[in-house]
Amino acid sequence: MIEQRADLANRHGDVGAQRVLAEELVEELAHRALAKRDAAAMAGRVPRVAGMQRIIHQRLEHRRRQPVEIEARRPGDGARHELERILEQSHKGVRVLEDARGHHLRRDLVAEQKNRQTVVAPPLRQQDLFQYLPARLLGFDAVYGHEPAGFVIGDIDEAPRIVVAEIRDDTESLLLDSGGQLTHAAPGGALVQWLQAYSLYPDDLRMVLATFLSEFHGATLWHGDAPDLILIAPSVPPREILNRTQVLDSSPALHDEFKQLGMDEAAGLFGFYLLDDADLRTFSSGARINTDDLTLLEYHAPRSLLIHGLEDKNRAAILLPQSDALPGNFPQDQRDAALAAAATTSLNVDDPDGADHFLRALDHRPVTAPIAIARGRAALAHSNFQIAYHAFDAALVLDPNSIQAAWGRAETDRRFGNNEKARQAFRHILERDPNNLPALESLRHLATDFSRWPEAEDLERRLIAADPHAGAAAYAQLADTLLRAGNSEGAHKAMEDCLARDPYNFQTHLNLGSLLRTQKKWAEARQHLEFVRRYFPDSDVGTYTLLFEVDNALGDPRAAAEAVRFGLRMFPGNSDLQRLTLIH
Repeated sequence: MIEQRADLANRHGDVGAQRVLAEELVEELAHRALAKRDAAAMAGRVPRVAGMQRIIHQRLEHRRRQPVEIEARRPGDGARHELERILEQSHKGVRVLEDARGHHLRRDLVAEQKNRQTVVAPPLRQQDLFQYLPARLLGFDAVYGHEPAGFVIGDIDEAPRIVVAEIRDDTESLLLDSGGQLTHAAPGGALVQWLQAYSLYPDDLRMVLATFLSEFHGATLWHGDAPDLILIAPSVPPREILNRTQVLDSSPALHDEFKQLGMDEAAGLFGFYLLDDADLRTFSSGARINTDDLTLLEYHAPRSLLIHGLEDKNRAAILLPQSDALPGNFPQDQRDAALAAAATTSLNVDDPDGADHFLRALDHRPVTAPIAIARGRAALAHSNFQIAYHAFDAALVLDPNSIQAAWGRAETDRRFGNNEKARQAFRHILERDPNNLPALESLRHLATDFSRWPEAEDLERRLIAADPHAGAAAYAQLADTLLRAGNSEGAHKAMEDCLARDPYNFQTHLNLGSLLRTQKKWAEARQHLEFVRRYFPDSDVGTYTLLFEVDNALGDPRAAAEAVRFGLRMFPGNSDLQRLTLIH
């Protein structure tokens, strides 16, 4: 057995490495017997021509340094020459990959037949669908993969066989699993497909969905974070989804994970619902189909790459054909509770427009405490204080012990300016529930609004202690509070804690750069400010004024001038930056 420096797939990317490997194998052949072993197949798909090189690199890196064993059944005197000649045939794989960029051989199966002719399989059924959609095949039971082709040397006296990837005649749908192998859906499995709602015109989104629906049935469309869409096919009936989610939600660990997604209860999952199969077909009706030989999306996509606000246009376009806020055949006896839970999920993920959408479906329905609380929170999100007061008061009548309703009433007071009344109400809530996160957060806002920094720091630390999922943002907020309180040492420690949890936290890098600048630690300050310029160039104009000062302090006026020029490209017409150009 030989531990190769790179396996067969990896060597397709480097012709020179082929020759070196062949020579090494020839040397080994004279000293030991080699056993047969399968090598990674080269079957695969490439979502788009421009991204081909990146994807191939990722796949090949994954398989780097895997052992390949070769069996020579009757190695004779000419074995060295024969083996070297055989291995050199895989050079054709390099040309296949190079030709793929120009000839759109995406996802086709590449193989070398017994006569050593490199061939390409015809497109598989349903494969055109995935030209731009990096799919994952998820099965509830299992995902079945095809066995990889063998890297086999037959009798040396016969025509050798080197199979890079087999051509298959399967007529069923074939996809790629997470390991890059051809698979088909397991019984009860579903295809879960991520889609973008940003940088994509509504007509192109319709085309993508029409292409998908031309092959799949029983689909539903959901959303994750605001710009992300999730397409599932086939989808199970809504009652089954609800029952399954309720079972999962009964587990404390899973309930906690659902809470982190914004779901206070199982039915809150439907806060992410958008369209069922019938509505999807209405939405995509008349759209063209995107295929390998008619790659419309590849030509359309660049037009929308830098267009902002397309996610909002797509969301509005998607909701137009929606026949119901919940999927069809949703259990009627659970409909009102599910709509309230869905509205609550939307509010928890900062989507008040989505909450309004679900709440409108509850118009003229009997009011419950959860419905009233959701209406109050939605009104508060839109700064409609009178409606919020009315809704939270109604919720407290229906459920006088509701902490959520009490918090909503107090938060409305705070935002309306009844600060002392709000403060007392929040403290009463903490007497009942000392770790109530919304009440602690509201009190923190009151403290910062009135520059009570020691009180704000104490509340920040209580929030971190009470929240088992306190992340980088909590430490960034603590650092900001400590900076305002003049506690530079404590702020620096909080910033380090923040970056340990999120190395890309924008605000902390900017604050740390500013802090180090005041301490005249110029080189360290520059490192953090340059980080902000590189990854968040249009987030804060102060980045460039700070860089101007730091670069000059380091004796680099050229870099200082370049920072100002760069900043003016991000913030054209900014008076502070224009003034710095005159100073320089």
